[in-house]
Amino acid sequence: MALTALARSGGIAVSGRIFLNGVERIQPENLAPANHTHFGHPATETSD
Repeated sequence: MALTALARSGGIAVSGRIFLNGVERIQPENLAPANHTHFGHPATETSD
């Protein structure tokens, strides 16, 4: 079973989403540091 193999690899499935080592894996773009993204208007990119 896929979930069994996933658990053996250190990942868990929660609500249909796969988490590996605490990192939610959806799209490779989501793995980039937030300060390296170039989406959105500069005025909306606040430090908080």
